[in-house]
Amino acid sequence: MGLFHRKINAGETIAFAGRQITPQSVSLELHVPGKHGGLIVNRPHSVSVTEADGSERTLSIPKPTSKIQYIMPGILLLILIIKLTIARTGGRHE
Repeated sequence: MGLFHRKINAGETIAFAGRQITPQSVSLELHVPGKHGGLIVNRPHSVSVTEADGSERTLSIPKPTSKIQYIMPGILLLILIIKLTIARTGGRHE
């Protein structure tokens, strides 16, 4: 097994209003070589809905928090670059 492992897990199926509803999550596992243990992050991924007639569809779960987690480091890096540029030039405009 590699350093990272990603898999989709199905939860317990629930019957509701003639439908079978199955939640799904994504597990991201980080294994530390030579050590027992690591880091596992589970996030909701989607919901699989099977209708009474047998048709099936998958509904994605919106992840606004994940988008913010990707955007924030970029903003922080931009602020750092601006501050370093200002510090290097001494705040003078050319």
